[in-house]
Amino acid sequence: MKSDKLNPRQRKAVVSFLEEPTIAAAAQAAGVTENTLFRWLDQDPDFANAVRDARKHAVERAIGRLAGAAVDAVEWLANDPDTPARVRIQTATALLSGLEALRG
Repeated sequence: MKSDKLNPRQRKAVVSFLEEPTIAAAAQAAGVTENTLFRWLDQDPDFANAVRDARKHAVERAIGRLAGAAVDAVEWLANDPDTPARVRIQTATALLSGLEALRG
């Protein structure tokens, strides 16, 4: 995040966007009103870009973690003879569905 162009409240708001489930909660956590967040998003390109970039990086990290978990799951599927076939099939189906969802 290019925080050099943001004030301290805006930097805190960017983090709040990642940590909180709603705009209202993000505003409260950042110590600003919802209207302020919307104004910053609409009228401050530096803030809007910082939020977008932070979200993009968060998604990229999540995808990386999911990919690592998928590798572990595939190893388990391929190498655990004690797991019943139906469980292995259900797990493989869930993994493939998750990967398809990530592709969009």
